[in-house]
Amino acid sequence: MKINKQNYEIFFIDYLDNNLSKNKLKELNEFLEKNPELSNELNELKNFNLKDFSEENIVFEEKNILKKKYISEDKEISKENFENLCVANLENDITKTLKNELKNHINNDENKKKEFLLFQKIKFFPNKKIIFNRKNELKKKFFYANRKSIFMTISSMAAIFLLK
Repeated sequence: MKINKQNYEIFFIDYLDNNLSKNKLKELNEFLEKNPELSNELNELKNFNLKDFSEENIVFEEKNILKKKYISEDKEISKENFENLCVANLENDITKTLKNELKNHINNDENKKKEFLLFQKIKFFPNKKIIFNRKNELKKKFFYANRKSIFMTISSMAAIFLLK
């Protein structure tokens, strides 16, 4: 592979990992002479050093803020949490009490009922009446040939060609 501006990163990584042959190293140096801006980039990469944290005991103190907050029983249904409740209902992530409260809230407001029905349409169910009978035809056909049979075939074809 010849080094160019589309693949130079691979060569940089191999250079930094000391995986370049002498020829490739020479080719890289020639490329860097023609592209000094990339030479600067390589020098920056040389100076970059990752610190090894494996020996340190690092504790993230605020991991509770990363946890998903479920809708609690004590919250009142509002405009802000109505959509979340509709989704939670679809995913069966709410309690029966909250589910009943959501149903009452929907029954009292026609707009909320329409919005709730739109959320219900998000969930798709397959039509089990539709059956594709030729699904085996979709499977990839696998051709296996060992080296000996390929060699024999090519040799036979070459011999026939030479005899003509």
